[in-house]
Amino acid sequence: MYNEINIKKELTEKVRFIIKEEVTSTNDELDLLAKNGENEVTVMLSESQTKGKGRMGRTFHSPKGSGIYMSILLRPDFLPDDCNLLTPLTAVAAAKAISEVLSVKADIKWVNDIYLEGRKAAGILTKAAFSSADKTDYVIVGIGINLTKPEGGFHKEIEDIAGALSEEVTPEDRDRLVGVFLREFLSYYKAMPEVTFSEAYKERLLYLGEEITVKEKESFYEAVVLGVDERLRLKVKTKDGMEKTLYTEEITIRKKKG
Repeated sequence: MYNEINIKKELTEKVRFIIKEEVTSTNDELDLLAKNGENEVTVMLSESQTKGKGRMGRTFHSPKGSGIYMSILLRPDFLPDDCNLLTPLTAVAAAKAISEVLSVKADIKWVNDIYLEGRKAAGILTKAAFSSADKTDYVIVGIGINLTKPEGGFHKEIEDIAGALSEEVTPEDRDRLVGVFLREFLSYYKAMPEVTFSEAYKERLLYLGEEITVKEKESFYEAVVLGVDERLRLKVKTKDGMEKTLYTEEITIRKKKG
């Protein structure tokens, strides 16, 4: 199990931890607590998830003993539109923590995935509840990290794209990784709505200048990545020369022929 004392060695902010052996989904279970008035900053950690969630309704496979499955409850005082920045904020905090603790280079695939050497090692899923158009009730930020390859390998649905941070990660390094991630995350969060993590995000952005396929609703088109704007939305140029800004679309790298 996670060692709360070791995690807190990296923190200066007050954090309440809920540590579980198994949950359906840390996002779902923390969401229920949020609806019942749980305070920020509450962090739920679990050894495994039976119904872990990814973007676009996908499953995030969460076997015991090979990953970090974590959700954070926030009650931000900034505008609902600024909540969109919490996903890239989380990506930067995770990438920096991975590099600091495990000495490996972590990259970011827009908008919410962490990649190592071309393979997805972590994903982020953010859910927000709003009392009105200008009032955020709460936000749940979930992140799943593949520390090591699961026994028996990755699930067949993701075996072609999934990767892990290392062949072996000690319990001490796992605790430290959680602590360093939360330290970085809370530092950026406390500065919001100022986007103090913008340059760090840009430095780690994958596919700059490369051809990608964009899925927009039920259609697909090809484009080249130009970069991100001040709100960390992806800027692309389509094959017919039109420049577009992506908000919640999904992208994949185009496979080179030959």
